[in-house]
Amino acid sequence: ETPTTQRIAQNDNGNQNYSIIYIIRKDLKMKNGKISAQVGHASLGIFLKIQKHYPNLSNYNFDKQLFYCASEEIQNQKMFLAKQNGLCAYLIHDQGRTQIAAGSQTVLAIAPVESDVVHVFTEGLTVIPK
Repeated sequence: ETPTTQRIAQNDNGNQNYSIIYIIRKDLKMKNGKISAQVGHASLGIFLKIQKHYPNLSNYNFDKQLFYCASEEIQNQKMFLAKQNGLCAYLIHDQGRTQIAAGSQTVLAIAPVESDVVHVFTEGLTVIPK
């Protein structure tokens, strides 16, 4: 356990706000529909991880934040940072049936990120407006 995971696990009183961060690879040039599908897959995967590791947050209404990253390497760095801090990370690999090559990393979801430290995990990324 890390200090972050201990804080999150003990937060039953709802005083903290949490986010799910989605990091989407811009270099793949996915169309909006493809991005939506990939984020949907990542949403389900990260939610199941949250349920398993942080059952106290299973019914929490997370803020969702989307960002572009420039490459697979940057996505991997962000995943490593999340895991170093004891957060859940879920990475989607495409099956290659439509726009991009099979096995390509498309979307990384990270959660539960305390909303006041989202910037730590998204430094250097481009915000996708809501």
